[in-house]
Amino acid sequence: MMISRPARFTVRILNPFSSYHKESQRPTGVDESCALNFYDDGEQNLAVAAGNMLSVYRIRSSVDEAGNHFDRFELCDEFELWGIVVCMTRLRLAGSVRDSLLLSIEESKCVIVEYEPDTGSLSTISMHFFQDEDLRRGFRKLSSMALARVDGFNRCAAVLVYGSYLAVLPFRRSTERDLSGQRHQAVFYENSGFIANMIDLQSLPVKIASVLDFQFLEGYNDPTILLLYEALPTWTGRVTERQDTCGMVALSINLIDETHPVIWQMAGLPFPNPYSSALFPIPKPLGGSLLFATNSLIYLDQSVPPYGVALNSLPLGCTNFALKTQDVAPLNLQNCKACMLSDDSICVSLESGDVYIITLKKDSLNNVRRFYLDQVASSVIPTTLSKLSDNLIFLGSRLGNSLLLRYKCKENSKKSSTSLENGEKDGVEIENKEEEKNELNFEIEKSSENGSPENKRKKMRYYGDEIFNLDVNTSYDFETMDNLSNIGPCGPVELIHTANHNDNYDHVGSDARDRNIDVCVLSGKDKTGFGSITVLHKSVRPSIASQFPFPMNFSDMWTLRRSEEETHSLLVMTKKDQTMVFQTGAILEELKKEECGLATNAKTIFCATIGNGKYIVQVLPRAVVLVDMDTQETIQNKPFDLSGQIIQVACDPYVVILASKGTIISLVLFENSDGTAMLKTSTAPECKNQDDPEKKIMHISLLKDTEGHFVLAKGRPDKVRNQETKETKTSEKKEKQSEASAAQHGEEENREEFHLDFNTILTAEEEDELLYGDLEDPTADSVFLNETAEGGEFEEFIDEDAKDRHWLFLTRANGSLEIYSLPDCLLRFGDRNFANAPRILETSRFEGSEGRRVDVLDVQEMNVFNMGPSSLPYIVVMIGDQLMIYRFRATLNRFQTESPVLSGRFIKLQDKTKLLRRIPGVHDESSKTKNRNNKIMRQFMNISDHNGIFLGGAYPTWIFCGQNGRLNIHSMWQEGFVNAFTPFDNEKCADGFLYFRHSTKTLTVANLQPFLKYDADWPFKKIKLNYTPCFSSYDLEQKVLTVCGSRSEKIEMLPKINAEGHKEYEDLPEVQNVETQLFPQFFVEMFSPASWEVIPNSRIEMDAHEHILCCRSVYLKSEASMSGRKQYIAIGTSNICGEDFQSRGRLILLEVIDVVPEPGKPLTRYKYKTVFDASQRGPVSAVDSLDGALIAAIGQKVFIHAFQDDNLRATGFVDTQLYTHATHCFKNYALVGDIQQGITLLRHQGERNCISQISRARRAGEVTAVGILLDGNQVGLVSTDMQRNLQVYMYKPDQKESNGGKQLVRQADINLGKRVISIWNSLGRQNDTFTKVALTENDARHVTFYAGLDGSIGDIVPVSEKVFRRLEMLQTLVQSHLPHYGGLNPREYRYCTNEYRDLENAAKNIIDGDLLERFNGLSFTEQTDLSRKIGVTREALLDDMMDVQRTKNLF
Repeated sequence: MMISRPARFTVRILNPFSSYHKESQRPTGVDESCALNFYDDGEQNLAVAAGNMLSVYRIRSSVDEAGNHFDRFELCDEFELWGIVVCMTRLRLAGSVRDSLLLSIEESKCVIVEYEPDTGSLSTISMHFFQDEDLRRGFRKLSSMALARVDGFNRCAAVLVYGSYLAVLPFRRSTERDLSGQRHQAVFYENSGFIANMIDLQSLPVKIASVLDFQFLEGYNDPTILLLYEALPTWTGRVTERQDTCGMVALSINLIDETHPVIWQMAGLPFPNPYSSALFPIPKPLGGSLLFATNSLIYLDQSVPPYGVALNSLPLGCTNFALKTQDVAPLNLQNCKACMLSDDSICVSLESGDVYIITLKKDSLNNVRRFYLDQVASSVIPTTLSKLSDNLIFLGSRLGNSLLLRYKCKENSKKSSTSLENGEKDGVEIENKEEEKNELNFEIEKSSENGSPENKRKKMRYYGDEIFNLDVNTSYDFETMDNLSNIGPCGPVELIHTANHNDNYDHVGSDARDRNIDVCVLSGKDKTGFGSITVLHKSVRPSIASQFPFPMNFSDMWTLRRSEEETHSLLVMTKKDQTMVFQTGAILEELKKEECGLATNAKTIFCATIGNGKYIVQVLPRAVVLVDMDTQETIQNKPFDLSGQIIQVACDPYVVILASKGTIISLVLFENSDGTAMLKTSTAPECKNQDDPEKKIMHISLLKDTEGHFVLAKGRPDKVRNQETKETKTSEKKEKQSEASAAQHGEEENREEFHLDFNTILTAEEEDELLYGDLEDPTADSVFLNETAEGGEFEEFIDEDAKDRHWLFLTRANGSLEIYSLPDCLLRFGDRNFANAPRILETSRFEGSEGRRVDVLDVQEMNVFNMGPSSLPYIVVMIGDQLMIYRFRATLNRFQTESPVLSGRFIKLQDKTKLLRRIPGVHDESSKTKNRNNKIMRQFMNISDHNGIFLGGAYPTWIFCGQNGRLNIHSMWQEGFVNAFTPFDNEKCADGFLYFRHSTKTLTVANLQPFLKYDADWPFKKIKLNYTPCFSSYDLEQKVLTVCGSRSEKIEMLPKINAEGHKEYEDLPEVQNVETQLFPQFFVEMFSPASWEVIPNSRIEMDAHEHILCCRSVYLKSEASMSGRKQYIAIGTSNICGEDFQSRGRLILLEVIDVVPEPGKPLTRYKYKTVFDASQRGPVSAVDSLDGALIAAIGQKVFIHAFQDDNLRATGFVDTQLYTHATHCFKNYALVGDIQQGITLLRHQGERNCISQISRARRAGEVTAVGILLDGNQVGLVSTDMQRNLQVYMYKPDQKESNGGKQLVRQADINLGKRVISIWNSLGRQNDTFTKVALTENDARHVTFYAGLDGSIGDIVPVSEKVFRRLEMLQTLVQSHLPHYGGLNPREYRYCTNEYRDLENAAKNIIDGDLLERFNGLSFTEQTDLSRKIGVTREALLDDMMDVQRTKNLF
């Protein structure tokens, strides 16, 4: 090996990196869940925490015609938190009509939040911050989580702080009630307010090394906490030497005196479950707690002796605790999750995914005498388990889809016998059943166990005959109702060619090569169907069926269908002065006027079917034509003199027409007794002062409220509080709320009454009221009173005709929004600030000024649609160049009105605001085609089973509404300007669509790509595997994907290395009553991305106990290729033979070759050819190609290999630190990451056949992935670590901080909030997709993408110094100007963290795009105010954000 002096980096970076970070795919893996009444007692909700996202769902139940019951998720709200939720639980504060959430945030922070109906967001009740160096006791790396628990009677909460302190947060009932009845005050016992009572666990009379878990117990007068602790640290490998190191202690919390005496303690407990909740409280009447140890199950109660059983033979010899034995199928409770089904039944999901029902059987003395275990299902690997009402269970997972399960409890017909011969053994019984359960693959096997007569006699001697009557007479069946899709944890990523290849995007000039590329992500675990290959892309790529060129451009088009047919039969296309009608079939056939009855010599403003598809209405500039759909005859031609038709909306049976001067005419379809139909004029809104330009009507839209969401009310004194239940008496409302609350908690009636009356410590006045009078229900709400504030009687109003009512929405030139009910055409809702894009649209009780504000933009287009499973009304509006969406939320009006008004408000979806700004100063001919005559928004139903809205124009955009009601926005910018769009269902194109491209003047017939889910941030499809995918490699020439995976197999032989270095096997000693020991068997196989079929006979099996540690496509020097490089697949392995033998591996080179396929099997043309296979002296942990050579990390060295004559020859090496597992090579440089010692920059000198270390990072860290960040001639070295940090380093030997170039200089960093193991780059967008103008600032600028273990995807884009300074100042203002949920600070959340003290300051220099996105959701007035504070215009800031959006509009 030749050693050279470190040379300076050839690519010099002169300025620090300025970048923009944005998370484009939100986390999909579920961490925590909780069932609660989030909005009110009328419905139960499910709160789900995934990373820093908090989502709230309701369960929508329905029954089909066959009587089958269905339950589906429906998304209600999403909240982005600036912190990772590690624990979540519900609580109910006194005087509140809804539940609150206690959120425990990473690094010992705790907040209590509650839904605020007046603002439609989260309100912060209290905040608690425990990050104190004194509380850390000098430790930097802490393994304990900030566990949070709430007392069952809502008297207090407790939070575990750094494993050494317990913070108790006491609550008490508020003595004063808010007059509005909507808010309450959370009052604490401390006079100083929100100060918690800190309990130092080291001061307890027991020795506590660490707290494993704690829970509140029920059945005590004072709040009682049961602590499970470890007196002496130990781990699994030392339980035979250090046994029974755990104990438990119960503390009685006196909230007034702030004392915590020990009332119960027990030592010598077996080794518990150290990675999840080990304690599970049992409610009354049984009480006590269950201890889920790894290999045992123990019931603990203060009043009875403990009862425990060993679930396998491993506890024998490892504990002195008295455990009963059993000899049936062994279990392991490691990382199990549990929830209560009834007073004595518990649902437990194991780490393996098996679901068990544990039934606690007790005797007449209320002593637990047996555990009955029944395996009922095999499901996903759980992270959370929550019980909902109506026999529903939510099973959340990070490794698979989260499931909504329904269980049925049924009585067993088989009766037990008390005879000795047929008696049962005491202890644990496991019953398995067998049944198919759709995607869960439920496997259940029936069995029975008989005990020996001798055991029966002994038990009768001590316990009597009653113990043999403890039979379980119930069983459970599970069924999957719905699921939440999860693409995580995201493993290695490969860019592959898409199966839906489009030749138009292949050539370089199109700047759209990424449209033929998909992102392939490996994820999941080796349970059936959970390991998967996920294929994603960001934009919508139509699957084109056919194209029809035209000599001119068309401005709009519509498809029509007959009432008795399911397919569209007519296509109407219009341009400036002509209309063309086509008969759709196998081909498009143009129809004349006499053949279709429609006018063809004038422009069509609007065309649709009304009267349930019987008639066609065609709106012309000066007339309305009514045509019979069946006979194609003109029924009515009604002319109008309105100075030109502007816009119109048809909503069966109304046709509303808007004239250019703001005049509205409303027509209604009327059928005579003889069957003839005609359009008649009906009542329309008055046109106030037509000569006043401020009152001019600009846009109209019609809506049919099919579900009755729009309810009329007269204000708060009315009893219309819930749009679904319209009870007319206060007693009925209270009864419904009590039933819903009881159903949620799953408690008996007597316990619920006790909860309502004695949930807090009572004051003296409340005790007197309890003793001498009726105690007032704390959940009573003053909004149900039927009297006004002045004491007078208020006339009751009940809206009984809300369902199927029609509504007219209109906007005026002064920027106001008005809503009228039809057919009476009365004003029911008005907001004068609509054009300012406020967060909330609501009716104002004051008239105010009707003038228009100067700084308010024009409303370009406004439409109202019903979307989602509940058909909620959405207002979709284009104001200026921003797309905004408002969702209706039914609430009580704040004031009293004389006439009924709309009870509710519209809330802006701030995260759905989309910027669609064009390049300043650039105009295109296609922009002239957009006018007020044709709407660019078009709703579609059932396009490939998807519903939503299509937005045409310069930047075509799809808004998909998923099955759970979540809106997802995807671009289709590559198609250029889209003039018109319409759904199209035809025998040649089922459930497809048509769109007209302006640039090519073509009509395109297309479908959405099949098997793709668009109700996600990135459209994706999953290819399910029966094993765990580990690595992947894509062959560019053959276009096949190589996947390295592993499957679990039973261990029957143990490997060892003999004296000659060869592997030998010996028999595994048989151990009774132990779970089957499995090991991963690795292999390599090939897939065809066109059909995602496995290439036949392509699998290559590795040796037993040989693990694949790395796999990557490498490009090595070869004379057989024109380019001088040839692609191979490099694989590194390691033989795992135990700690007594040195680990050795293999280095394998494979080549995909093309051979003659077998008859009838075209995929057999692809075969593997082993080019090189040789053993190495250590494990091969990383491989990559560097300057035509192969770089491989073997042991503690990084070798460089020259490839010649199908042989690899080591030409040099460099010593690294511990374990190199991540590499990224560019030119002749290699960036390598160590598992403990950070990153190192290496250089290869081919002419001297050596590799040397140039520089390394000063900061040591657990590196998870490495990559590069490119901006022209600047190169940044990117690394991520286990602390969720992303850091950008540069090689700058001229700077003093680099110590002469020996150390890399950190220039930017940010905390991503997730762990990342995959990073890839892609060239940024070079041309604007609309104007085709070159984006010169993006020359050689790359976008760096990453995929997180929580299922999220993000990107980092380099930006110029000018843009960075602007956005950085805006980011600072947004941090302080806007309120944040729970008071969590986004600056602290994004701050780079380190387990060890670091003498280097944070570099930052990365803009938080997730925070800046909230700027787009502000009103225009707020945006203008913020922009003025930093000295730039609002338009300049939006242009900067749009430029970044254009740059990363890839895939």
